[in-house]
Amino acid sequence: MQTPLEINFHDVPRSQWSADLIEERAAKLERFADDIISCLVIVSQPARNRQKGNPHRVSIEVRLPRNRHLMVVEEPKDHDDSDAQLRSVIQAAFSTMERRLKNVGEPQRRGTVRPMPEEPQADAEARDPDDETGQPL
Repeated sequence: MQTPLEINFHDVPRSQWSADLIEERAAKLERFADDIISCLVIVSQPARNRQKGNPHRVSIEVRLPRNRHLMVVEEPKDHDDSDAQLRSVIQAAFSTMERRLKNVGEPQRRGTVRPMPEEPQADAEARDPDDETGQPL
């Protein structure tokens, strides 16, 4: 990455394990795209409601060359307010970003033409192109 990883916590207490997990997974993103300019990770707890579980939300924004941006927002399916739930949301968000980075690196399938396989060469011997029998020279 050209700029350091930026991690923000909004309405969520910052914990060392979550920051370490985010740093570890962000470093692995460079295996999928070595031209990442920057990465911003936001861990938030939207809609603070004390009577129901507060789901965590993890947003990842990756900037790539040629003004390309990739964004992932991940929220849990259930509303369990625990560290294990936050860990699974962080893991899911980074897994989704890895898939998107893989797709950015692959050529577009639509409109591309596959190259024809090369014809196998039967013999390495030279043949006369005017001879219809195909006998070697």
